[in-house]
Amino acid sequence: MTDNTLYLIITCCVEQTRATTQKKVVDNLQREQTNKSYSITDDLVVFDNGSTVSGTLNLLRNNFAHVVTTHKNAGFWS
Repeated sequence: MTDNTLYLIITCCVEQTRATTQKKVVDNLQREQTNKSYSITDDLVVFDNGSTVSGTLNLLRNNFAHVVTTHKNAGFWS
């Protein structure tokens, strides 16, 4: 979409309410791209910081091209 912008989403779903919010964010991003006829796919990196809720990684991988994961939470919020 742009030549100078890289978008980064960091996720960490360790309980269901976070996974529910993540799904809403993913759905919204997909809907907005469709409604506005543009794509940020090439400019978006998703980093999952050790999610443990079943299905969260599949959701990311099925919707985004560049997904990086870690199997252990790296503690970015501390």
